[in-house]
Amino acid sequence: MSSDLPKYLVDIIENLRLDISNDVSLYCRIVEPKEKGFLVKIKGLFAYLPYSQMPWFYSEIDCWHHIGKHLKDRVFKCSVESIQTNPQVAIKLNAKNHEFLNLNLDIGEKYIGIIIKKTAYGFLFDVGYQFKWSSGSCIGILHLKEIGDSDIYDYLNEGDEIVATYQGVHKNGKHVFGKELKNRDFISGEIDHLIGTIQEVQIRVHDNEKKQFFVLGNYPGRIPITKAYYPKNKSLVKNFLQGLHDGDVIKCEILKISRDYNSFDLKLDLGSSIK
Repeated sequence: MSSDLPKYLVDIIENLRLDISNDVSLYCRIVEPKEKGFLVKIKGLFAYLPYSQMPWFYSEIDCWHHIGKHLKDRVFKCSVESIQTNPQVAIKLNAKNHEFLNLNLDIGEKYIGIIIKKTAYGFLFDVGYQFKWSSGSCIGILHLKEIGDSDIYDYLNEGDEIVATYQGVHKNGKHVFGKELKNRDFISGEIDHLIGTIQEVQIRVHDNEKKQFFVLGNYPGRIPITKAYYPKNKSLVKNFLQGLHDGDVIKCEILKISRDYNSFDLKLDLGSSIK
């Protein structure tokens, strides 16, 4: 150890090394974010905690820059990677083994997160922020079509807070959020087995005479009338659908789940519906 160090600093470093050798649990407190890691304090000493040694991972370092200020004063369990005392004191830490509380998100509840990436398709945001990072990171997706108001999209930037309603876990494992609660079955993949099958579809007509279609009486659907689906029968299908009444039942092929995860795209089964 450098002989130029003050005695109090020598004593602190020796005590830290003693704790390491005795397997004492060590904790560091985040002071401020830097370019590639956090300036932290451990046992009264300044140290460095690289983003790569944090207990969760982001695919881009900019994500750390967007949430860095929100991690100030958070405490993490850590280990000491190295201690240098010459030419100056430099301590490097590792917090990958920090333990978190379990995180349970409730479908239909609104959560606050920090936007970590803004794309042409919407936002990626981290709702770990709402829980003061006690459960670590939890990245959610909010698609642009869910935002609705383009002014909101233009106004919000990376590092800003955002509020969204939890929809559930998509079949790809990602947490999906939206403006309002949707039918979770469309998100979870539990009804994907219906795609490609022909099912009964019930017609419901409201006071404004707007028709709605429900697969198996439960799942909303829509019937796009396009030449791609009906190259020779487009007018026939349009007239047939216009003549349907509340309570009528038709048969349709389920083509796919709509892009907003809120309904099925359907194709009228001509053979069984139009005689």
